[in-house]
Amino acid sequence: MKKVVPCLCMLLAIASLACEKDAKANKKPKEKPPVAVSAALAVQREVPVRITSIGTVEALSTVSVSSRVEGAIESAHFSEGQDVRKGQLLFTIDRRPFAAVLEGAQANLQKDLALLDEYRKERDRAETIYKQDLISRQDYDQAVTKAASQKAVIAADQAAVDAARLTLGYCEIRAPLSGRTGPLLVNPGNVVKADPASALVVIRQVQPINVRFSVPQKDLMAVRQARARNTLVVRAKLPGPNSGDAANGGLMESGTLSFLDSQVDAATGAVMLKALFPNGQKILWPGQFVEVGLDLSTRSALLVPAQAVQTGPDGPFVFVVTAKKTASVRTVSPGETLGDDMVILNGLEPGEMVVTAGHLLLTPGAKVEVVQDSPSPGNDKGKAGPAGAGPASGKAQGEDPTRSGGRS
Repeated sequence: MKKVVPCLCMLLAIASLACEKDAKANKKPKEKPPVAVSAALAVQREVPVRITSIGTVEALSTVSVSSRVEGAIESAHFSEGQDVRKGQLLFTIDRRPFAAVLEGAQANLQKDLALLDEYRKERDRAETIYKQDLISRQDYDQAVTKAASQKAVIAADQAAVDAARLTLGYCEIRAPLSGRTGPLLVNPGNVVKADPASALVVIRQVQPINVRFSVPQKDLMAVRQARARNTLVVRAKLPGPNSGDAANGGLMESGTLSFLDSQVDAATGAVMLKALFPNGQKILWPGQFVEVGLDLSTRSALLVPAQAVQTGPDGPFVFVVTAKKTASVRTVSPGETLGDDMVILNGLEPGEMVVTAGHLLLTPGAKVEVVQDSPSPGNDKGKAGPAGAGPASGKAQGEDPTRSGGRS
């Protein structure tokens, strides 16, 4: 028994180890659940060929309003920073001295008109008597000359009346153009002089409005050729992450190219341009710096949402959702950014589905589940379809210039 018991224990231990090995061999590894991601289709669309720059907003017209007569300002009929119309009354100057001058001129005119009437009667009597040979030719000529001289005096008096009335009208200072007023530079009660350099208020026309910007001389020929073909569209966007209309790529205003300078600046190697904007919402304001995009033409490009492009050790890449619902790493060459989208120069084909959210949990070959379709590039309302679906038609929207002085 002493020999049998150890042998039985050994046999039981060997059998237990064998069963454990068989259990481990038959046990299958657990499959990882698919990774939940958002995805969108890569689409082929028409995108603008754009030159981007930084521009300065300028008022279309700027007028310094000054007085044309000397006198005391009685009242100002507007508020600082108010929009005024052309011809609107701005200031009233004390008119009493000028009204007195007008009344004096009118009185002189009436007096000389009475004298003219008397001299004309004397001329007529002299003519009748001269025909009867009762006065000499010299007396007759003197009567005619006296009436004619008085007529010239009347003309001078009338001119004096007109000048006095015009000067009196200068006591009402009106807006020479429609625009927005600046600060009030002279308050009522002050005496002003007829000095163009002494401004009472400055008015700037902001509807429409100009944006001045420059482009490199290497792009001058392309701009001239495009301008010869059609009217060039210029887009302006206020800088800053919170500016602009998110549904329109942050672009604030659209205008047209209105001016191309006749020379290249030798110091900077750039040529100056101006664009005219309607500025209906008064978004653009004189003195602002804006991002400017000058569209020359359009070209076809492959677009994906910008958040789909990641950066790895080997450069930019995207995760592509394959037909087997797995993640495949694809190295790409990105181009310019257009709003929320990015141009892909190579590495992708139209219709392929790329991951836009959930990258951190992905590994090459991992199973994926598209739980939310992202909008297709250039179409905020469009949704990505199944993998392999063709690209939608239409033009890209939401372009956003991102490089100063560059050409897209």
